[in-house]
Amino acid sequence: MFPGFAPENSPDGIALLTRSFQSLVKNITDQERLFTCRVESIKAKQQELAARYQETQLLARRLQEIASLNEILFNTSDERELYLRVVNFLHKLYPRAIIRFLGTTKSHTKMCILADYGSPDSDQRMERCVKNPLDCLAIKRCRPVVFLHPDDHVFCCELSDLAGEYGYLCMPLIADGSAFGCINIIIKREDMPENGPPLLENDFKLLDLLTTHTALAINNNRLIKTVRREALTDRLTGLPNRRYAQEALQNEISRCARYNSVFSLALVDIDLFKTVNDNFGHDEGDRILTLLAEAAGKCLRKVDMTARYGGEEFLIILPQTEIENACLVIERFRKTFNQLTLSGTLEAKNITLSAGLSEFPTDGEDAPALIKVADDRLYMAKRAGRNRMIWNNKI
Repeated sequence: MFPGFAPENSPDGIALLTRSFQSLVKNITDQERLFTCRVESIKAKQQELAARYQETQLLARRLQEIASLNEILFNTSDERELYLRVVNFLHKLYPRAIIRFLGTTKSHTKMCILADYGSPDSDQRMERCVKNPLDCLAIKRCRPVVFLHPDDHVFCCELSDLAGEYGYLCMPLIADGSAFGCINIIIKREDMPENGPPLLENDFKLLDLLTTHTALAINNNRLIKTVRREALTDRLTGLPNRRYAQEALQNEISRCARYNSVFSLALVDIDLFKTVNDNFGHDEGDRILTLLAEAAGKCLRKVDMTARYGGEEFLIILPQTEIENACLVIERFRKTFNQLTLSGTLEAKNITLSAGLSEFPTDGEDAPALIKVADDRLYMAKRAGRNRMIWNNKI
């Protein structure tokens, strides 16, 4: 027997064995509990990683979809189609939400719905924000307005009546530092998840990316149209220039050839225009050119086209008009212009016009032929004493 140790069958020995056994059981229990906790922790982390992986995969898909949409938007020339594509894309993301694409008018004095999905026709509360852009908090601040929970602090006064029934998100469309519209996402509270936010952080990132790309696409579209319009417009008169006239003439020839139709064109020239410039100055000549554009606006239909073809020469295209009727139109146009030069503030008075007309397909089936016939007849009118029109090679 070792000193300090009680015999196994003694009371002290039994107590010692009991304590040792209890300690061993406790250690095993603690280890088991620790192991169980670690297993639960690993499971939780696995679930978290799986959820994050799914979120990442979803985000990657959404980013790919936005990239594809972005490519389409930047290659869409029709703005209306662009609005609809964005609204349809958002509807797929949030099928239960009301989606509205709002934009300012050209005068920036009113907001209007450019495209929407799911807007209730009978709910006038949603129309309150379609008023003055200055009343739109998202446009005024150039920042998103998020009101998805009743305790959110930033809310739009124009949509305050919706607060109890709906949550909403307004994403401004910004280009060159100013907002020109916004995208509304309005969600019924009953359609929001009971636990957790109705929109995740990634949703906001995606929406911010989408609105940024959409605004850039719209701005790019408008810039291209502005540049093209300026490239095809005569700055002095505001009329289409020679390049635009040539395109329009070719388009009209193609259209009439396809539908077996007719049209007439006229080459119109201001008589003695060089003399006016020499005697009264080029500013006076510019005023006369501007008066001719004004006369065209008074006499011609919207479908007719008047272009400054070169110097003091103008080309007029009259769709679906036979040459006999075109003569009546051009004669009225000549008289209106002459009256404007008499009643206006011009120093040079009683300015007249000469014109030569041709008809498709009688006088030619392509642009050069039609222009040549009209130009020859214009020259005949000049030689015959000016202030007249010729349409049939007879003076």
